[in-house]
Amino acid sequence: MTPGPGTAGLLQQLEAAVRTGHREEEQRLRSTLARPGDAQTAVQVANVYWRAGRLEETRDLLESTTEAFPGDVRTWLSLAVFLCRSGHFHDALPIFQRAIAVDPDNAAVRHRHGWALSTVGRTEEAIPELELAVRLAPDNAAAHYLLSTLKTYEPDDPHLGQLRDALQLRLKPRQRSRLLFALGRALEQTGEYEEAFEAYTEANRLRRAEFDFDIANEQRQVDWLIARFDATRYRDAATGFDSDMPVFLVGMPRSGSTLLEHMLSCHPEIGAAGETPQFFRSLDHHLGTTLMTGSAQVPLPGSADPLWRDIGRHYVDGIRAQAGFHSRVVDKQLFNYFCLGAIANALPRAKIVYCTRNPEDMAISCFTTAFREGQPWVYDLDELAEALRLHRRLMSHWQNLFPGRIAELRYEDLVDDPEAQLRLLLDHIGLSWDERCLGFASSSRPVETSSRGQVNRPVYRDSLQRWRRFENQLATFVSKLRD
Repeated sequence: MTPGPGTAGLLQQLEAAVRTGHREEEQRLRSTLARPGDAQTAVQVANVYWRAGRLEETRDLLESTTEAFPGDVRTWLSLAVFLCRSGHFHDALPIFQRAIAVDPDNAAVRHRHGWALSTVGRTEEAIPELELAVRLAPDNAAAHYLLSTLKTYEPDDPHLGQLRDALQLRLKPRQRSRLLFALGRALEQTGEYEEAFEAYTEANRLRRAEFDFDIANEQRQVDWLIARFDATRYRDAATGFDSDMPVFLVGMPRSGSTLLEHMLSCHPEIGAAGETPQFFRSLDHHLGTTLMTGSAQVPLPGSADPLWRDIGRHYVDGIRAQAGFHSRVVDKQLFNYFCLGAIANALPRAKIVYCTRNPEDMAISCFTTAFREGQPWVYDLDELAEALRLHRRLMSHWQNLFPGRIAELRYEDLVDDPEAQLRLLLDHIGLSWDERCLGFASSSRPVETSSRGQVNRPVYRDSLQRWRRFENQLATFVSKLRD
């Protein structure tokens, strides 16, 4: 049933009342919007509270909606997706089953159920759900791509034909890009490297066209950070917030950080916050900038300014709210590498781990991944080469500025001898060895990044020197790195 007349306006008014804290107006509007038989509006009301960050009320509203409209699949799907997005994947799985019972041929339900199963490591169950989703909705590019990240392909796999057929449909550029990424992965696994690279190239071209971006802005931001955080300004930041809980993993995308986080989070004293923007929020709250490219280049407090302590406290409070109370919490927001000068001042006892990888393997892994979001330079090999050069320059500056603060961990070393590398890293962050770190492949902890299909299996060496499959196509990238 479609929303009644005036529903959109009433929802906007409710959003404003929730945002400004006008409780009486909020209750009046909720009563007005509580129309019998209108499941869609009931879900939209719950979404207002979700956007406002009032998660307990959102859950209560969605659960009430499923009770009021048990035969409407949208109510069950909305509740299940909310639970997943708020980190409760295991709670969501039985809700997906209720949705399937209501409408077993709903492609969106099958897709989201497969996504949830893959996120908690139940890959063998996720694959048939996603296969059904793409049969029911051949233009569901997101389901096709997720399926391609979980499968192992043979030349006669029917999904290859389904991908080619789907590419003949009328599609939006983002859909076509995802399908091409999926086709590239399938072709690569079946040894068709030249055709695979063509698919990847077109997929990246479509994604790059979505962005108005100039790599020169990245250059200017790196120059500014290096000038602003120099040896004359940095001192032992005794004014920062005193906490050794944060462990920051920084580096370029596809450098092994998800695998490392998954291993570390199996330690009983370590929690994981994922790719959280919490430090950016703390900076923006107190300084009006995130220090990322495109953010304001505002005056920064001196190293003795007590404002750094406020930033550190704000961050720790936020990260505890996300990850709970642990001796250490891993923050895997890789682009915090822009903020290491601020982190050193705000959290002088925080630990920093720099994840690195063979640059050619890192590049091909980026170029073959359909990121949900991220930096525009991952979709262009020339820009990626320049971004990597700027990244190395900035990281070299931080390492020189903060000697002994930043531990470097190479992906290749972690794959070659995980126990030795984990022991060194745990010593760096001040914790004792625990054998459970090596049992990461059987962990059911949700993994929401593009690496979900890889980290839920034992350590493997398949991706080492993967770039050699595309050595001719990467020749220009390699030469730019070495210039």
